[in-house]
Amino acid sequence: MLKPQELKEPTPDLEYLMRQHGDQVLRLAYSYLRDIEEARDAAQEVFLRVFTSLPKFQGKPIPYSWIYRITVNLCRDRLRKKKRYGCQFIDDHNLELVSRLDTEEQALADLDERALYQAVMNLPVKYREVIVLYYLYQYDTKEIARITGTNQPLVKMRLYRGRQKLKRILLENGVVSHE
Repeated sequence: MLKPQELKEPTPDLEYLMRQHGDQVLRLAYSYLRDIEEARDAAQEVFLRVFTSLPKFQGKPIPYSWIYRITVNLCRDRLRKKKRYGCQFIDDHNLELVSRLDTEEQALADLDERALYQAVMNLPVKYREVIVLYYLYQYDTKEIARITGTNQPLVKMRLYRGRQKLKRILLENGVVSHE
């Protein structure tokens, strides 16, 4: 049994990080996992990992890209496990739940933008991650390379191919016209 002095409150640093980056981590996790409950579990695990690593930083600033890198790696691991066991976990109910997270998600759920959002979510993960990080979070290709653990030319290639696939999907669904 833990003694009262062993029960510690979370450090203010962790609370601050959760307030500052919690919504972004949740949205990023959802963009990978496409299930709101899975995304919430992943976000909790991300901040658990952050908490266990806080002593390494001792007074140094914690880079936000490090937190997002943990999120990306954790979600990739979860997707590998899901794939291995043949689970599928997307449904419209989860899409509606995550769209209520904030006004950013509500905007994506409006008419034509909803079609764009659906098209992005249907991209393969390697393209979806760079599209989301580039357009939603507005990271440059160098930062995306750091977050995803790849190199900048690969990020640029995935952005290009992701845009091409996205355009094809939108054309097939009649969202955009041939111009």
